[in-house]
Amino acid sequence: MGLLKSNLITLAGGVSTPTVDPTLVLDLEFSSMTALPASITFTRASVATYFDQNGALQTALANAARFDHDPTTLEPLGLLLEVAGTNSLLNSAAPGTQNVTVTAAPWTLSFYGTGSVALSGAYVGTLVGTGPFPARASLTFTPTAGTLTLTVTGSVTQAQLELGPNPTSYIATTAAAATRAVEAASMTGANFSGWYNAPTGTFCIAARSTAKPASGSTQYVFTSGADGVNFQNVNLNSEVVVYLGAYTVSAQPSINIGTIAAKERFQAAFNYVEGDKRGSLNGAGVVSDAYTLGPATKLSFGATQTGSVTGGLAVASLKYYNVAKSDAELIELTTP
Repeated sequence: MGLLKSNLITLAGGVSTPTVDPTLVLDLEFSSMTALPASITFTRASVATYFDQNGALQTALANAARFDHDPTTLEPLGLLLEVAGTNSLLNSAAPGTQNVTVTAAPWTLSFYGTGSVALSGAYVGTLVGTGPFPARASLTFTPTAGTLTLTVTGSVTQAQLELGPNPTSYIATTAAAATRAVEAASMTGANFSGWYNAPTGTFCIAARSTAKPASGSTQYVFTSGADGVNFQNVNLNSEVVVYLGAYTVSAQPSINIGTIAAKERFQAAFNYVEGDKRGSLNGAGVVSDAYTLGPATKLSFGATQTGSVTGGLAVASLKYYNVAKSDAELIELTTP
């Protein structure tokens, strides 16, 4: 499922089916995939974990995309993309009491089980387990720089201590800390130009942030453009406001199209033509602003146009139409 010819979508295995709308020239249904199409380049220089369709914790090999599920409801979440992360706790499957050197910044402790982890030294507090897997307890805190002592009591499994304001996917450790590498997914060259219509078009995306953006930061959902100067995007800020961004040499303002709850699934769509950009979030009224088109040669998922991944994201689907959909159609496309 990548490049589309006429009104045919090529599915995994080479099977093609007609689209309902002939202007729908790219239809990526990540929530139903088990592997990415060849038109998408994906990299991650390490193993990483995810939940399969049965809610079981699995490990993906390096450079293998993860198609995540909610471990409780088994809902398919789509393509999982995360920043790099390091688990500083040793023997994470069944950790013992240990010391970790920490910095004066937000850290997050998480684990499965009914036990507890008491923190002392650089920070004082206790995280009490909420139940066996898949119930995951977590605590975000800001210690002073120094040594943090973690005293483990009772049933504590898949424990993780990581730098940052959110618990990310589990990173297994043994006798040393372990790191999950950053992920990148993009479409370039003919895999982009084969469907993208420069004068006008419409993007529609369904996704959810798996980690609320840190204060003052931005979570990019996707970007399309040519470089770090000319591109357009959908992004979330730390207040979880959804924006349509457009950046050219003559910097253009972002459009606030609505607010969502942290980690809430959302559907956003926007069209573009020279001079105008219009968007809708979750079926709400259309918001518009002036827009100057820039060149576009690449589509990046969960990252800036230069490839900088900024948080955690599960992309359920991305659709692209080679025409500018009307206001009524934008609302219809984003209505849950």
